[in-house]
Amino acid sequence: MGSGKQTGRFGQDLLTGGVSGYPILLRDSYSNGTLYVLTIPDDFGDLYQYPAGALNTIRHMMSKDCGLYIEGPSKVALFPYDNKTFVVENFNDEPVDINIVVNNNIGNIENLQTGE
Repeated sequence: MGSGKQTGRFGQDLLTGGVSGYPILLRDSYSNGTLYVLTIPDDFGDLYQYPAGALNTIRHMMSKDCGLYIEGPSKVALFPYDNKTFVVENFNDEPVDINIVVNNNIGNIENLQTGE
């Protein structure tokens, strides 16, 4: 197959990655729900090479039940807890800028360390 955006039997692809044009994330309706298929590279370390735009789409799709997700570069993780708290951890060697995107059901976010 050639490079570029491809749509297959499994429905609309949300992302295509790399030079090869293989889809990274596929979505399709299945029964009364939605089926997502996330392609994982043979070398798991290659996940760190995904561009921020691809990671942001994956984070958004995979965090629908959390009420929030992050946007930013790789090596930044969101850890939501069931007591209405969450932790954002940066595993990069330098500080990075991220956005925390919340849905309408979440009022304010407070930093528990600083009170801000």
